[in-house]
Amino acid sequence: MALSKNYTLNSVESIVRVLVDEIAPDKVVPLTIKDYVNLSVADVAEMLNGAAQPDYGSIVSGSVVSNQFSLVNTNFDKVVKVVDSNNGLVPMKSDFAFENLAAITSYQNSVFYFQHGETLNFFKGNNVSNFGTASVYYYRQPVAVVSSSDFLDIRDKYVPLVIAKVKNFVYEQVGKEAPEALTNLIESKTTEIRQLNMDENALIRNKQRGDSSKQ
Repeated sequence: MALSKNYTLNSVESIVRVLVDEIAPDKVVPLTIKDYVNLSVADVAEMLNGAAQPDYGSIVSGSVVSNQFSLVNTNFDKVVKVVDSNNGLVPMKSDFAFENLAAITSYQNSVFYFQHGETLNFFKGNNVSNFGTASVYYYRQPVAVVSSSDFLDIRDKYVPLVIAKVKNFVYEQVGKEAPEALTNLIESKTTEIRQLNMDENALIRNKQRGDSSKQ
């Protein structure tokens, strides 16, 4: 489900089309604007996924089959953590380390996973319970708009930044320099998102330290 409640591809195209008609009415077609919208939403979403509780945080659960778990139907961007119902948190290992786990006796009481593309490969030591239900927490990619009636998959408060980025793409396409006001808007909104992410992550770290000190 798209995150925006008020902005469709058509409404954003209408806003950008005003600029296009002013500077180069014959050089930018609607298909190009749609591509610019999707690129801009994806760019802003990547910044938002740096937050500790991002807008695109998702979870998928299921069984580990033959020591594998498929993410092919999730539209995932990045796996954050994996939790197994029987064994708890499953740490991640690199591909090289993962290949050698079975030979390390100290890991016979451990579970790990290694991500290879859209597949999570699991390792279970001989002394560990069988895998139960795996819950994979991940950041998904925003859903691209296709038709003019599709709502943007980004919260409305960030749509002005998306529109500004689309306009900047238009200026680049027609070979004209973007106004300083536009570039300043993009920079200020980008800085604002990054600062909010830093503040949010700092608050969560402080809370975690406070909770640990009480134990």
